[in-house]
Amino acid sequence: MNYSILIILLCLIIVFFIFLTIFDIQNISNANYFFLKKKVMKKVIGIAAFAVLGMVALSSCKKDYTCTCTATVGEISSSASTTLNATKADAKEACEAGSTTGVVCSID
Repeated sequence: MNYSILIILLCLIIVFFIFLTIFDIQNISNANYFFLKKKVMKKVIGIAAFAVLGMVALSSCKKDYTCTCTATVGEISSSASTTLNATKADAKEACEAGSTTGVVCSID
């Protein structure tokens, strides 16, 4: 799934709420300014915390892992590598699935 679209939508929602907060401040009197300033800062901090948590939740845990397989027949040895974009557990499982008699595969 393409998470960049979700991150862009999340950023747009945050900008929308920040604009709503700014327009609320402009419609207040000076007597209530300091009270509402604290209230607005709580909103902004809450929105920022939500944004950070959203980006962490939407970030992918997949990385590039190199799977190296070495085949040995007698004294002759040959190796080949491939790159897997997966979680560490999935990459290790896929890499070790290539191991057979005389062929040893491992994640580098």
